[in-house]
Amino acid sequence: MKRILRFSVALIVMCAVIFWCGRIYSVNSACSDDTERYEAGEVVPGQDIEMHCMESHIYSVDEYKQRFGDHEVYVLEPGDRLLCVCLNVRNISGGPLSWDEVMDRTLGGFESVTWFSAVVPGMGQNINIFRSSQLDAGADQDIWYVTMVSRVSFSQKTWDNINGEEFWYVPALEPVKIMMKLEPDD
Repeated sequence: MKRILRFSVALIVMCAVIFWCGRIYSVNSACSDDTERYEAGEVVPGQDIEMHCMESHIYSVDEYKQRFGDHEVYVLEPGDRLLCVCLNVRNISGGPLSWDEVMDRTLGGFESVTWFSAVVPGMGQNINIFRSSQLDAGADQDIWYVTMVSRVSFSQKTWDNINGEEFWYVPALEPVKIMMKLEPDD
């Protein structure tokens, strides 16, 4: 009797495991990756705007201060770095766009294989100069986006070769994730 009971329990457990594995496979195979990837410098179409990367850099704190004259730098440690990207944003809609609308469509984050960080909006305020109170139809504007690249986020080997990492700027996650490859200048 014990033998039949053990066999029955083992059979039920095995059926449950097979069902569970089948369910996991079913759910994962239904998922699709709709990510749109763009190479450095390619024009990225968007809702009412198009953008492309003009330049990107990984700066030390001192290099950043020297380049932009901005002394309000947010880092965890003095040896941390700043990843900056300059996007040229063009209004392709029929009318003017407020800067809030432009930022909603372009203010995202940075990503690598092992790391992700959001843009630090406060740092961009000090280095961006806007020519008008809105982005008029057909007009374009260069906008800098900055984030902190902190040493604590990387292994020592990766940190020592941080300039060799593959970085992406991600202006949008929904409805489709857009990734713009960065080629940081030395």
